[in-house]
Amino acid sequence: MISFENTEIAFQSKSNKDLKRAYWLFKMIASPTFVKFGKIATSFALKLHLPINSIVKSTIFRQFCGGESIGECDSVINKMGEFGVGTILDYSVEGKTTDEDFDQTVNIIIQTLERGTTDKNIPFGVFKVTGIGRFDLLEKASNKEFQISETEKKEIEIIKTFDMADEIFMMGHKIKSLIESGVPPSEIAILYRENKNAIELMDYFSRMNIPCAIEIGENILENPLILRLIDLLRLIDNGIFHLNIG
Repeated sequence: MISFENTEIAFQSKSNKDLKRAYWLFKMIASPTFVKFGKIATSFALKLHLPINSIVKSTIFRQFCGGESIGECDSVINKMGEFGVGTILDYSVEGKTTDEDFDQTVNIIIQTLERGTTDKNIPFGVFKVTGIGRFDLLEKASNKEFQISETEKKEIEIIKTFDMADEIFMMGHKIKSLIESGVPPSEIAILYRENKNAIELMDYFSRMNIPCAIEIGENILENPLILRLIDLLRLIDNGIFHLNIG
């Protein structure tokens, strides 16, 4: 069972200088007045482009973070490993709103997990769901009382089909009814799973006299980033990540 009562053992990886720095840092951040002033002063300094990065990195960042990249964390991982302490590679970026930011975060998360598979000092992997999705969407997904509005219900229709042919048949008749009700064909779009599905759709719609055009781009299931994300979700679903204490 882990015990931190013996401080000689608990802090044996730290030098006297490290402990003194940590002591004064926690002493300062325990003061609400200092924290409030520090937040204002830091924001002001950043706006003026003052050279404070090195100060922040050698104090607060050094205490709570291992590095700005996986490579920068290596020395900390190895040093902690010498004392039997494991490391968690946690990419802490969150609160972004663009697909580009989410893609980058997913890529780095996968890199941290891959790094952990080759190092005994990284016993398990973690990541923040808030780093790969918008806050508002996650809030809706976790809110049991959230309900789709009547307008949204009318816009969303889920149809069960038995196979691809049945699915194409149902889509054809749905599109036909939309066109007959006055919806311009140019306002109707179909997203298909694989590029090869486009030929089947084109053939059927032509026989139903439904005007259509094909825009074939990248097959989403062949996109390396999507494939890696799928692998990540499979790892989570299989319950590979776990924590053992004691």
